[in-house]
Amino acid sequence: MSLSNNFVATKNTLGEVVLKWSMINSQDIETYIVIATFNGVTSVLGGVSFEPLRTNYEFVDRILNAYVGEKVYTLAFINYDGTTSLSDIMITYNKDTNIPLDYLI
Repeated sequence: MSLSNNFVATKNTLGEVVLKWSMINSQDIETYIVIATFNGVTSVLGGVSFEPLRTNYEFVDRILNAYVGEKVYTLAFINYDGTTSLSDIMITYNKDTNIPLDYLI
């Protein structure tokens, strides 16, 4: 299993953080777990199920998106045999304001 180099964070039209990644050699994975650290607290945000013919995945952060500050995202993998592993790739995303850019002078 290998998490490719394109684990990235983008924003959608609503301003929500969208995490995108691709996996190769991932036939042992049952579920991808999205983990975030915010204000010193690390928690699970959600999961994305593995699909055999799919290599590209995404997850929209609708939990921490409203909060201003730095978030660090990573992935955990739950395998069909019950074992788990944690990605060594992390994404840092910083939200500076909750004020819509249209209102800033």
